[in-house]
Amino acid sequence: MKDKLKEICYINPVNLDNLNFDEYGLLKPTGTIKNFIYGLRPAHKSGLPVISTEYTKNKQIINHNYGHSGVGYAILFGTVNESIRKFEKKLDQYYIDKDEEITIIGMGIVGLTTAIKLNELGYKNIMIIGEDSSDMPSYRAGGLIEFSLTTIYNRDQFAIMNSLFEESILEYIKINNDQNHYLKNAVMMVDYFTDLYQKMAGLDYLAKKGILPKGKDVILKVKGVDNEGFAMHHFKTFHVIADNFMKSLKSKVQQLKIKTIFRKIDSLEEIKSKSIFNCSGLGALYLNNDKDMYPICGNGFELKDQKLDELPYIIRFQNVPGLENDPINGSLYFMPKVSGFIGGSYIKNYDGKDQAYNREIVSNLAKRASYLFKGIKPKF
Repeated sequence: MKDKLKEICYINPVNLDNLNFDEYGLLKPTGTIKNFIYGLRPAHKSGLPVISTEYTKNKQIINHNYGHSGVGYAILFGTVNESIRKFEKKLDQYYIDKDEEITIIGMGIVGLTTAIKLNELGYKNIMIIGEDSSDMPSYRAGGLIEFSLTTIYNRDQFAIMNSLFEESILEYIKINNDQNHYLKNAVMMVDYFTDLYQKMAGLDYLAKKGILPKGKDVILKVKGVDNEGFAMHHFKTFHVIADNFMKSLKSKVQQLKIKTIFRKIDSLEEIKSKSIFNCSGLGALYLNNDKDMYPICGNGFELKDQKLDELPYIIRFQNVPGLENDPINGSLYFMPKVSGFIGGSYIKNYDGKDQAYNREIVSNLAKRASYLFKGIKPKF
């Protein structure tokens, strides 16, 4: 009875008319499937990103900024700004000249954004070293601006993440309003439907502060699907267009004539600069000898034949209601990334190399998505 009083939100369905499965119930990379993808998120056992600064016996300032897990974009600007704030305190403490060379390790969003922010603050002698690959999380990211509380343990950690998230959201608002001078066509505001209600954290926290619109409980219905719908929480948030975001960052770095060297760094001892920013993600496992670093694998598939202008929303389920007793049930999300993206796996300490396992995961994702967008119960 209570659900009947909730607002009903209707969304257009994702086009899944041509999903093909083999005799074993495994999804084929044909029809409406553009390609299968997987990506590794660099996570830390603390549940928080590592943002720390040390002064070494070699008289170097080393700044660590890594371990963002699946929220690299969501807390990007907060972590970069905090890392630079810590760095500048050390710089003053040890009387290192501002014109001394700064080396940044990492070609992802954290490393590139750090270089641009440092340049804006007057640091001109900057060099970036790292590998540039379409496999890195900065490209693979789905692009949801939110953070999950599943690895956060106490109120202090809530406060840290909320602070990093708030500082980042304020920058995303500027980007969305075209008030950022180098990130163009990089984000859009979308409707976000989720079964993960994050009270006093994430979007809910910022909505209560008046920074974002307040969330509300709704019944989500897919047009053309005859069912009771899904009880969800509806927020407004930003969706990052990862390819455009990275393209804009690299273009700005080039415009600023910041030196870039494309190679792998095996040890921090290779770097002779007096100031180092370690933005290496999973590379911190060996660069900083941080045994608490581990990968979280995400699997999914890109779609084709989608009308993305009719799909301005993100959906994220921890579990899909209606499939409670089905062995294929689990997390699921849709994002309008590039050509449409279905994903949802969060597998800790898995490197993603088992192709048979990956294919089973994306097959289950496709079956969950078919139930959500077409009302079709899994057959396999």
